[in-house]
Amino acid sequence: MNITCLSGNRLERFEGLSLSLVEPSPTSNSCLAAWPFTSFSQIAFVLEGGISLFLPEKGRMRIPPSHWFALSLARISHKFSAALRNDGIGADFPGFGTLQGVDPASPPNLHETPTSTRHPFARDEFCEVSGLDEWQANMKLSDGTKVVVIECPKAIWEFVVTDRDKLFHTQTACISCSQRSEAFFFQSRMQPRIRELSAKITKQDGASLSKMLHQQANVLELLALITESTSLKLPPESEPCLRSEDEAALNAAAAYLEENLSEDHSLARISRTVHLNEFKLKKGFREYYQTTVFGYLRQKRMERARSMLINRQAKVIDAAQAVGYANPSHFSRAFRKTFGMNPKEFIALNKRELQAAATEA
Repeated sequence: MNITCLSGNRLERFEGLSLSLVEPSPTSNSCLAAWPFTSFSQIAFVLEGGISLFLPEKGRMRIPPSHWFALSLARISHKFSAALRNDGIGADFPGFGTLQGVDPASPPNLHETPTSTRHPFARDEFCEVSGLDEWQANMKLSDGTKVVVIECPKAIWEFVVTDRDKLFHTQTACISCSQRSEAFFFQSRMQPRIRELSAKITKQDGASLSKMLHQQANVLELLALITESTSLKLPPESEPCLRSEDEAALNAAAAYLEENLSEDHSLARISRTVHLNEFKLKKGFREYYQTTVFGYLRQKRMERARSMLINRQAKVIDAAQAVGYANPSHFSRAFRKTFGMNPKEFIALNKRELQAAATEA
């Protein structure tokens, strides 16, 4: 496999971008090779031939000619605990065998999966090792393959993400999401202008100032066309993750419901109020509150109504209306489902308990 840097150092200094051409070497026998790029993300344009990518959990991805793809390998923080062997000369790390030959003051490199080795520690010592794991991708090139690769820093994706992307958690937002815990991969067919530009930059060496400017202009136009692609404005197939701002929106949604128990609610209205799309709203309530949005609302309504009945602040019909039930029968059914008795039975039970407490006093 041959990798030719098309941009030299000039393009790398421009917004952290670099440009390369990937081709099979003359002696290549189409065997598997590691994906050679380690930058945050890459956008690749398959001009000729074809390429197969092998990604963990995603399997084989075939990219035919006249297609482009975006790839970002997720980085996941790990912490491992190790119990020392009783011989005092090695420690077993779950999933990573045994580590050795590393300065005990420095964590081992977990970018590669180590084989069984030994790590010297004091006897009966207990340690924790933190590291950074990275999905590894392999590739296979067909004969005559020609792939143009633009390496992009995370800052570019963060710059192009809009509030709408974050709200609907589109593919564009997913690439730079700090909570992403898997490799990002997306492919699409090249539009005519994208194919024209990607083919043109393979012939530009940037040897002079004017050529360098032409090359940079073409690369930036390619990036603009890709980031504006309607296909990247769709949500990913897998469930989107919940980020810190999503957690704040979920808390706001819960507070909004509790403050407006008497109102009629819809997912669309709640979503607009807290600026969180309906999918993540439903998913978040299941994860954080172990119930649905309307299950949470019903529970809070019943708790409020019970409090009003205990404190004799309202009659049954008034309590029902205060928590959004115009039909007393519907209120009674919901109350029984929550507390195992209807409101009148609850009032009678509470009255007996108060009388018993007064007699004992």
